Amino acid sequence: MSFVLAQQQGWKADSLSAVPLGPFGPLREGVSGLSESNVNEKANPTAEFFMWEEFTTKPYFHPTAEKPSPPLKKIGEIFTPWPSWMVVASTRLFPDPENDQRLKSLFQVFDQGIKDFEADTAQIVKLLGTGELGCNYIEEDAKEWLKDVKFTNRTRGVDDKIIRDVVDVLKVAGVIDSALTSDEAVQRVIGIKR
Repeated sequence: MSFVLAQQQGWKADSLSAVPLGPFGPLREGVSGLSESNVNEKANPTAEFFMWEEFTTKPYFHPTAEKPSPPLKKIGEIFTPWPSWMVVASTRLFPDPENDQRLKSLFQVFDQGIKDFEADTAQIVKLLGTGELGCNYIEEDAKEWLKDVKFTNRTRGVDDKIIRDVVDVLKVAGVIDSALTSDEAVQRVIGIKR
């Protein structure tokens, strides 16, 4: 995402240097310079900023009565130019994904799950506060999160424009060979086209 930000802002790709810090806890510590185990240490930041999902990060930047001076500050937002989740499958297990009945069934289950999710958002708001779905959002945050959540109406298949856009960003980031054509990437990556 840092390279997407660089492209949006017109920064040179080589103006960014990634600092691998690990999962969410070390990212917070890298920016704040403070360790959760010893908040009395002198701050020693190892990164200038990180990018993470807003509602997971909110307890660390939003002042509350319990934490009037949280360790982080929110400085902006950026939205991904691609879906947040993709489904991938092994070519060894699924040599012909387009015609595989197991994958067809899987996507039917996903599509039904999305319909069920969207049919009872009040229940989803409650579940988001329990930890059962992997997070603990307060009701206000869960409702706010749901405002921006958009699900595809059909999970099966990939639009090749998504792959082309991702390839463009990854070339700038130096993650993939700049000689790779978008057509070649689409051919290599997409097992089920939309």
